[in-house]
Amino acid sequence: MGTPPLRPLAGLLPGLDPDRAGALGSQLRVFFYAGLIGVTCGLAGIGFQKLTDLARYAFFALFDVGPGGLLASAERLSWWQALVLPALGAAIAALLLYVVFRRRGSYGIADIMESVSLRRGDVRLPDVLARSVATAAVIGSGGSTGREGPIIQIGSAIASTVGRFTRLSPRDLAVLVACGAAAGMAGAYNAPIGAAMFVMEIILGSFVMEQFAPVMVASVTSTLTVRAVVGSAPVYVVPQLSVGSPWEALPIFALGILSALVGWLFLHALTWGEDGFARLKLPRGARAVLAGLLVGALGIWLPEVWGNGYDAVSERILPAAHAVPTLLFLIVAKIAASAITGAGGISGGVFTPTLFVGAALGAAFGGALARVMPGVDPGVYALIGMGSVLAATTHAPLMSILILFEITHDPPLIAPLMLGAVTATLFARVIHADSLYTARLKRRGVRLPEGIEEAALLRTYVRDLVRAKAPTLPATASLDEVIDVFLNTRSDAVYVVGNEGHYVGVARLHDVKSAFANRGEGAPVIALDVAAPTPPAAEDEAIGRVLARFQDSELDELPVVATADDRRFVGSLSRRDILAMLRHEVLVEPSRPARLTARTQGAPSYVDLPPGWRVAEIAVPGDWIGRPLDVEAWRRARFETPLVVLRPTDDGGRAPCPPDGRPLAASDVVVVLGPTDARPA
Repeated sequence: MGTPPLRPLAGLLPGLDPDRAGALGSQLRVFFYAGLIGVTCGLAGIGFQKLTDLARYAFFALFDVGPGGLLASAERLSWWQALVLPALGAAIAALLLYVVFRRRGSYGIADIMESVSLRRGDVRLPDVLARSVATAAVIGSGGSTGREGPIIQIGSAIASTVGRFTRLSPRDLAVLVACGAAAGMAGAYNAPIGAAMFVMEIILGSFVMEQFAPVMVASVTSTLTVRAVVGSAPVYVVPQLSVGSPWEALPIFALGILSALVGWLFLHALTWGEDGFARLKLPRGARAVLAGLLVGALGIWLPEVWGNGYDAVSERILPAAHAVPTLLFLIVAKIAASAITGAGGISGGVFTPTLFVGAALGAAFGGALARVMPGVDPGVYALIGMGSVLAATTHAPLMSILILFEITHDPPLIAPLMLGAVTATLFARVIHADSLYTARLKRRGVRLPEGIEEAALLRTYVRDLVRAKAPTLPATASLDEVIDVFLNTRSDAVYVVGNEGHYVGVARLHDVKSAFANRGEGAPVIALDVAAPTPPAAEDEAIGRVLARFQDSELDELPVVATADDRRFVGSLSRRDILAMLRHEVLVEPSRPARLTARTQGAPSYVDLPPGWRVAEIAVPGDWIGRPLDVEAWRRARFETPLVVLRPTDDGGRAPCPPDGRPLAASDVVVVLGPTDARPA
């Protein structure tokens, strides 16, 4: 059946046992894929930037505006051209997305967070590419959005494709998708450390070395690829800046508080924009065009709010070229333009617009402060504002500090950046508990786990731990029959069911003893009389949702029904099985790259596979469609053993079938056991 990957390391490295050699091999394989993804995502990010540049040239050429930066080009448009251009880009984007590509789903950063946190790791590259092409039209025509969003999505989709093609475990696949996000972020901002921190703080929420190391590899290789191809020019042109005196710490603290308030406004503006457009009940295409018209109207007076804002920040805000009142107008206008663009349904990222808002806030604050404290440099406060508002909206101060440091390469700014970002994050968590990304998930009813224990509780479902052979009796069973069950089993609970097997209640041993002692002469007692209506758990509920029901110290088991609406009894859930699951997920699973959970007639049992081995579901290869499943031939050709065939059923489910001679169909799925590096011969 093949050799687990890199197991020969056990012989090459003295003192390294085979299990540790297999684990090391698995980590090195992820390292290799992370580096490959870094290079690929760096090139993909360059390609997307060129695509947006091409879109910008094409759109402005329609009005005889030659090549140049977005801000300079926008200022050469007449009022009606500025009104129409973003609407034209939004219309083309809607046409591409909804008519040509026919895509409806979204793969924003919040979706990637959900995919990684819940170990799905499934980010479809065709969907992402379709949305990215549409987003390029919005960005190129002046939509107020950032290109980092599509680049991060492309990186995650590439990583997901590589992980699924190489059949990585769910744990490694989730890490690889995070590597793709880091590679995309690093390529977009030329900031490898900040990009890695972005992924660790926001997407993974963990700094475990097994995750941090490959993320850093992907981030660095992506940055080096971008620098090798297009150079190492910074995203923002930062002038020479300096902090005047230690007395500026107090104003920086105040700026951090203001940043928290502005971050709250930005977050809620995005929500208000989505809700407002949803109430209009317009078709998706009309909604996008309306958003383009509104952004175009804002650009007539304030063209700085168009696009990602790189030109405006570098040429107008950091050099303090705008007066304080203009900067205040820019804050409100940029928040409104970003909210409108997002509400139109075809947006990129909000990371870069957040930096714009922070820069305008900091520059306005610094300009006002300079009137009472001569010598204050408003540009310094613009940079501190960028980091502070970014920290307030993302709740990730470390990432904000490092990414601003990589933009400026100015060590003396680290201390004020730290003060501003930490203050903004602290007050932001008080004002709004959710970050820019978790708020989006919360609106969809998704809550991400915090920590490995909570993750295990939310990733494991009742159906994974249910005991299918719990003792049951019909509601009309006599008390003597109930007692016979207790005498002949080790259970202290009997589950009472009614018509068609619907759950009624639980008859517990102490309740039965009490009923038996108090039974009057000749008074009939049936199972229904001693059944307590204990609320059941549904098979599709996460363990974390039902854990609170075990607070009763006398309750060791819960009845389990099919669904909340379908109360057919299917088994019981034991406190002991939950503890066993936690032990495996928290203590054993981190040191084992594969685990198989099987439901037996009693409690669920866990089979720890050796490092380098896995059980996986794979689609039927093309050369096997229409052929019966020959186990020996499959094993010789693919170095893995087929265990069972999952065939689709009429009700939309899947029925497990042994290799029975029936031809395999394209819709079938084969469950195989073998080494993770198994490949067709």
